[in-house]
Amino acid sequence: REGVAESFDVVVCDPPKLAPSVKDLRRAGRKYRQINSLAMSAVRPGGLLLSCTCSAAMTQSGGFLPMLHEAATAAGRSL
Repeated sequence: REGVAESFDVVVCDPPKLAPSVKDLRRAGRKYRQINSLAMSAVRPGGLLLSCTCSAAMTQSGGFLPMLHEAATAAGRSL
């Protein structure tokens, strides 16, 4: 859990819209991965992460769940 000073039972990750359109998905995916990886690192083992996106392009593309799996791998965590 490198880079995280504290851990919590519950972490809510609700960033602003990072992918206002499909053309922004690649850049937004990288940002979502980084943000969620850090958030996962802050969750105590057995804790809960609520990760949100208001970017329809991200969810409609089917990229949100795979991004969460990639973020978990980067954080050394599992979903």
